[in-house]
Amino acid sequence: MWTNDSPTQLPTLGGGEAVGRAINNLGQVVGNSKTSTGALDGFLWSNGTMTDLGSSFSPAAINDSGVIVGGQLVDSGGTPQNLNNLIPAGSPYQIQGASGINDNGQIVADAVETATGKEHGLLLTPN
Repeated sequence: MWTNDSPTQLPTLGGGEAVGRAINNLGQVVGNSKTSTGALDGFLWSNGTMTDLGSSFSPAAINDSGVIVGGQLVDSGGTPQNLNNLIPAGSPYQIQGASGINDNGQIVADAVETATGKEHGLLLTPN
């Protein structure tokens, strides 16, 4: 990460590498890092602290409220939830992967229409 013409190397989760995927306006970074056991876990780097988000979460984006999305998950305040459990019941879509979130909480995601198997891009807007 470059700040004021000076690089900052992200720490790891105990393994040999960390790859940042997204950064917000507060300087919080999300991505993936190897652990000491060789697993690839998601991470949040905030105020110099590296937080392990687990192997089931591969973060793709973070907004200025610290809400993180990636894959089928959204994490707000350390509580990951499956986006498919948050969309209206009876929805014809199965969310495959969220790739972006804005500061209004709107999420961009790829989905499959369950009846046809056709792929769609969706804009998910929280109520």
